[in-house]
Amino acid sequence: MAYELTTADLLDLATGAALLGTGGGGDPLIGRLLVEQALAEGCTVRVIDPDELDDDVLVIASAMMGAPTVVLEKIPNGHEAVDALRRLEEHLGRKAGAVIPMECGGLNSMIPLLVAARANLPVVDGDGMGRAFPELQMETFGVYGIPASPLAIADERGHTAIVDTGTDNHRTEWFARGLTIRMGGSAHIAEYPMTGEQVKRTAIPRTLGLALTLGRTLREAKKDHRDPFEALIEALELVVQNGQFGPDRSLVYDRGPPSDVDDKAALKQAMELKGLSKWHRRVGVVTHVFTHFPLELVVYAASVPAGTGAPDASRWVALSEVAGEALPNLMRKVLTHASSDGI
Repeated sequence: MAYELTTADLLDLATGAALLGTGGGGDPLIGRLLVEQALAEGCTVRVIDPDELDDDVLVIASAMMGAPTVVLEKIPNGHEAVDALRRLEEHLGRKAGAVIPMECGGLNSMIPLLVAARANLPVVDGDGMGRAFPELQMETFGVYGIPASPLAIADERGHTAIVDTGTDNHRTEWFARGLTIRMGGSAHIAEYPMTGEQVKRTAIPRTLGLALTLGRTLREAKKDHRDPFEALIEALELVVQNGQFGPDRSLVYDRGPPSDVDDKAALKQAMELKGLSKWHRRVGVVTHVFTHFPLELVVYAASVPAGTGAPDASRWVALSEVAGEALPNLMRKVLTHASSDGI
């Protein structure tokens, strides 16, 4: 259902976007101030659900490109992103019916809102990352086969350019990055022109609403002197239970006890190696909280004789050397749990 953002909503949305950025994407502050200025001048920001898009409507992703820290010194005039949108529309010979964030984390949660306000267009509640990533080809739009180009880029002096690399999204990133450097380290882009049908098929839905929910949760937790982590977990559980991300992207989170796990089903895909001992389930679970959802893992361990060759495309690593491996925190927790009483 469509709704309009208020000035009061923006601070909650910015807080939630900073959280979703997981340390990346830059501070939303400058973008938020630009949107607040547009609202003060009488503009509106209307957010629509992806399901409300007509299948043939043109939707364009909007963002700032470059170093977020540069924006703190080279403050945008507020028209660059709209200039990029208009340049891309001119190139395509077609007007956009809506804009969408390329990423919902950090500064780029705000830029599409600014474009929506200044260009009098709705902004789609969704994005192409679910957080913040550093490069254009990393968006779900591209993962599902939509070309990032033609892309339009604009700076604060009114300069614009078109990048068209066909279906090569890595090349689009490379050229656009070079132009951004020449434009002073930060610029604004309009990219991934696509239809409403393609948005519904490739975007991560309702992430602006998620950011708003997370920001509001943190604000209210602080006001009520509650543990912010507990408040966030409760809020995320409700998001998952309500199917906010759609039936084909809903995050599965089972709060049932570990005894509910079917050992036979869980081990069906386990690797088979010569001399492999029986897989043993470790007592307890590994818990981890991601930005979008909490996770519990049941861990199984087994042993093989010394000298056994590693599976294809794999290698053995001594437990004493695991600390030097590039592993995410979740996998380190799994290894610690698996080896807690020897493997």
